[in-house]
Amino acid sequence: MRHPGVSLEGGMSKAGKTRRYEARPFEHIPADAIILGFTGFLGSGCSYISKGFRELSHDTWLRFKMADVIRESLADKGIKSPTVVQMQDEGDRLRHRSDGKLIAYRTLDAINDDPCIQTRADAKKECIILVDGLKNDAEVRVFRQFANFFLIAVHASDERRCARLIDDETIKNGEEFAVIRERELQGDDPLGQQVEKCNYLADIIVTNEEDIAKKNDAARKEFLGGLVRMYVDLIVKRCFGQPSYDRPPTVDEMMMTVAYCASRSSSCKKRQVGAVIAKVEKPEGHEQARPHEKDGIQRATIVSSGYNEVPPGAKPCVLDTRYEGCYRDWLQEKGAAQVKNCPTCGKPVAYPKECPSGSCGKPLERHVKYCPACGKDVFSSVVCGCGTKPLLEGPLFGKHTSSKMMDVCRSLHAEETAILNMAKEGIAPQEEFVLYTTTYPCPLCANKIAALQIKRVVYAEVYTMPEAQEILESAGVTVDRFTGVKSTAYFKLYGR
Repeated sequence: MRHPGVSLEGGMSKAGKTRRYEARPFEHIPADAIILGFTGFLGSGCSYISKGFRELSHDTWLRFKMADVIRESLADKGIKSPTVVQMQDEGDRLRHRSDGKLIAYRTLDAINDDPCIQTRADAKKECIILVDGLKNDAEVRVFRQFANFFLIAVHASDERRCARLIDDETIKNGEEFAVIRERELQGDDPLGQQVEKCNYLADIIVTNEEDIAKKNDAARKEFLGGLVRMYVDLIVKRCFGQPSYDRPPTVDEMMMTVAYCASRSSSCKKRQVGAVIAKVEKPEGHEQARPHEKDGIQRATIVSSGYNEVPPGAKPCVLDTRYEGCYRDWLQEKGAAQVKNCPTCGKPVAYPKECPSGSCGKPLERHVKYCPACGKDVFSSVVCGCGTKPLLEGPLFGKHTSSKMMDVCRSLHAEETAILNMAKEGIAPQEEFVLYTTTYPCPLCANKIAALQIKRVVYAEVYTMPEAQEILESAGVTVDRFTGVKSTAYFKLYGR
């Protein structure tokens, strides 16, 4: 059995000339091949983990780097040792020439043409392929055509990532890291780096805060081997029809899946968030931990749940014709019309007449926050010569604020709803309560979490605001990034 062919418009030849990708079957990639994709911000450790996986397999697993496509394209232009910024720029350019899919399809071409793939296909051997460096959701969709594709998101804190990049001489200092981080987080180009979207689409999240440079070989193998046993072995067993009773889901995986299920009830067009408050405790007589439960066997009882939605009786934003979408966006557009000069230096603001996206360029109405054609964030692209973003930092939003305007949102947030539902039932907070949320809490929700004296919060998607971090830290709340199998793969890997 072989996979169907694919076609891609507007690709590029190795010589850099535009060409059409004709339909081509991946005749050498087995239909049951397990493909593990890796995504994450620069310095998170994607390459470290994918390379380590291959070494642990004694090179029987095949590894491909999507960045090699970008390096090859730059090499054709005479750039042999590109900088990080040059790699980012070239990657964006290649995606713009192919609706975001070119790098992924060229990587699949390389996989299909690899002699080892053909040997495994002919011998009908088990095939595990590691693909490092997915950066855009369009690339994820390309690989989703394979039934046994799983996306692993690797997360590390900014402090850890910066230290790693300086240690391996990828960057020189923290200032250079700040520029790269800003580029990664903006995400206003739908065909640029969209790592946050890839994190959202991930099947597994791995937290990698290890000090890689100080690990000896034994510690390194123990860390990587633990990830293989925890996730890869589970994937292999399920994909090849073997039982996985020795690896039931963790409490965090179960509760986060419930939170994601709750989020699907939200009618918000911007971000659907779900939250669950659970009582997590260790049942008596079950102190012995299973291999994947370092804290021992735990049991969770759902106390409350919620999702972001307008209060009962109010029209959701998608149905309220007064605002034609998100109320906060409408309010920002209204406020932007009042901004004539930069709030920092006083110079006139140059409003864009057409979409700033390099691949769109459609005419714009004045003060539209998002391009109607491609969805690009217009406001963030307007930058004064003094470095201010006047459409986001004008008088309405407060000078140099993050301008998220959470306090004017018409909806109750998921965490708020879960807390209110708990109060309605007269449930008093307890020390064992844990709040699971699909997205990092905002400052308003952080205040309520601290007041409720919840001691642990587990989140899956990054939406960090410094104010929220400070509130939770001051209240002594332990905040953990979710690690484990996400809802996208939960029933596929744990289903019977």
